[in-house]
Amino acid sequence: MVPPVQSVSAAGRGRAPAATTWPALAPGPVWGIAILCALSGALAPAPWWQLGIVGAALAVCALAGRIGAPALRLGLWGAVLFVALRVAYRVIFTSTVAPPADALLLLDLPVIPLSGPFRGISLLGPLTLAQLLATLAEASRFAAVFVVFGAANALADVRTVLARAPRPLLPVATVLALALGTVPALLLAADRVSRAARMRGERRGARLLVPVLEQAVERATTLGASMELRGFGSKLPGYRGDSPTSPPAVAGASGTGRVLLRAEGIAVRHRAGETLRTTLEDADLELSAGELTILTGPTGSGKSTLLAALAGLAPAYTGGEASGTLEVAGRVVADRRPANLAGTVALVPQRVEHSFVAETVRGELAFALVHQGIAGDALAAAVERELERFDLVRLADRDPATLSAGEATRTALAAACLLEPRILLLDEPIEDLDPASTSAVIAALRARLAAGCAVLVAEHRPEALEALASEVAVQRLEMREGSLQPGPAGGDGAVSGASDGVRAPASTCSATAPSGPSIAAGPDRAEGHRIVLLVDHVVERGGRELLRVPELSASPGEIVVLGGPNGSGKTSLLEDIALPGSSGRAPGIALVPHRVDDLLIRDTLADECRYADRRSGAERGATAARFARLIAGSIPGIASRPEPVSERDTDLSGAESAPSLGVLATTHPRDLSAGTRLVLGIAVQLASAPRTLLLDEPTRGLDAAACERLAGILVELTAADAAEGTAVVIATHDTDFADRLAAAGARTRRLRLIDGRLS
Repeated sequence: MVPPVQSVSAAGRGRAPAATTWPALAPGPVWGIAILCALSGALAPAPWWQLGIVGAALAVCALAGRIGAPALRLGLWGAVLFVALRVAYRVIFTSTVAPPADALLLLDLPVIPLSGPFRGISLLGPLTLAQLLATLAEASRFAAVFVVFGAANALADVRTVLARAPRPLLPVATVLALALGTVPALLLAADRVSRAARMRGERRGARLLVPVLEQAVERATTLGASMELRGFGSKLPGYRGDSPTSPPAVAGASGTGRVLLRAEGIAVRHRAGETLRTTLEDADLELSAGELTILTGPTGSGKSTLLAALAGLAPAYTGGEASGTLEVAGRVVADRRPANLAGTVALVPQRVEHSFVAETVRGELAFALVHQGIAGDALAAAVERELERFDLVRLADRDPATLSAGEATRTALAAACLLEPRILLLDEPIEDLDPASTSAVIAALRARLAAGCAVLVAEHRPEALEALASEVAVQRLEMREGSLQPGPAGGDGAVSGASDGVRAPASTCSATAPSGPSIAAGPDRAEGHRIVLLVDHVVERGGRELLRVPELSASPGEIVVLGGPNGSGKTSLLEDIALPGSSGRAPGIALVPHRVDDLLIRDTLADECRYADRRSGAERGATAARFARLIAGSIPGIASRPEPVSERDTDLSGAESAPSLGVLATTHPRDLSAGTRLVLGIAVQLASAPRTLLLDEPTRGLDAAACERLAGILVELTAADAAEGTAVVIATHDTDFADRLAAAGARTRRLRLIDGRLS
């Protein structure tokens, strides 16, 4: 967390920065004072001293506008919990000495002496007011420490101090910085895993401990990578920040057309079970100043792996092995760690929500500059410029964890552009964006290219970049089975479906069901009875009203497509439908969420499929067959097979034999590509044969072939008779996918969420 550099009203989109509400505080003095106060409070015998320290800390936070900061709240809760535990301990182990006759007795509990090895210890007994007050005074010493440190972290991020540690101590400082985020990461993971268990229709229990710990570890790893790539503990090269497009001065890297990055023979191998699997094979490429490179390729072909290798994340943070030569800005990078590329190379990953390091959008943008010692007006001006450019002013004080997928993508890209990198790598940045946000991102990329930046975009929908591609030099590449090849030519061929990794508009192709029997579909079928999903419902998050829904219903065999701008409440609406109340899920409804990772809790893909079959009572091999049908053709070694349609269309599988899952069978679900994880999540949720299926951005990360197969599956799901067809509700920005469904004969109905209303 960084100090609040500005307090900006959303009115007028923040064209004029408001006055600074509190001066930026130097982290060193803040933490020095906090440590002195904590020591004096712990050693002082008088309880009023601790109360005075706590009061002063709260007053400073209130004046600074940080009274609601998560760090302070965590400190307060820690203090309350410590005091409560200390009082409970005092009650349980009350002294057996009889209290004075004139003492005010609060509890007169019977004394329970223990025997055996615990002889001499007694439980319970009388508790007087004097004993309680003495316990509170003793506990307040350490409770004050919780509050003081919470207040200090709310005012000045301790990571800023740790980032300036001497280089020999930097590994220790990094570990300490990550350790500070462990408790929030555990709490967030516990909440997400608990919600995912409800989505799967499971009870919450001890079995969820492993996925909670897995998520916390993954969060810590991703956080470390993000901090290192953004310059934590290292000096960024030549940040100027004196104009919206001014790049840092990098030796040998000026001038449009000059090669900024050269990779030769880059190969990455990841562990799959007991063997190493090659996910990227001998990739050669050059990225030049002012040039846009568009990378396409099927789902799981290795696009994200290539970007991770170029950013120094593979294998430092992804595991496995890497080889080859990487030259950046005229120098060979021998030690390929993110810290050695920070400031020169910036990466916007596919799962941006995992890379956020601050508690507000404003703090996220300011993080790297604050850790470089930039403060005051220079920091405020740089942050405000990017907030306006990416239309984030109204979100500036929001927690990044509460953002929609599109808002999170814009935030991550703004934070990356703020560093003015010479090389910008983006992993499917347009997937979650509405048209307005897409235009803002294209404008930002145009500015970076004009400044001489090399931009590499991995994208399944390159047509969104065609307007930009017509203005600048373009290099087109395609990833095939881990091998980098020249991509399709520009113009019409680039968007016409010539490549399996490129999604073609609906007008150029038609959705067909995957191999297996199809059932006639069409808009002339009877609607059947309606399934009422919500009535007079208000969607709220964080105390904010997002959306009012008088009624939302769907008929069996109907596909309802929900559109609307980023942040309009589509994801929250689907969650409220699937998870009403505080426990359980709505009967007959299954949700495939935007964060599909939360659904996947087993150690291998094959085990995930088997577990889904057992949990739902489905035929053995049903989930694996469904997964194979969706992904076959995108990934080598995955073989689909003809299969009879069972009693309910949602089964879509036979039980005679399981499909071949290839090398993916022993792969951990979290090691799959984003698109492959999404396909697995859809297959898992269909195992319960839901009457209503909810899909949140179901085409995210999918290539053209996988989108076609998904459309065919959905057509088949809804193509039963009026009483038996599944109702499907999709929240998506992908209008081409909705067009495909309609063109294939599905009965579709489109709704939009605008200004808090459903129409």
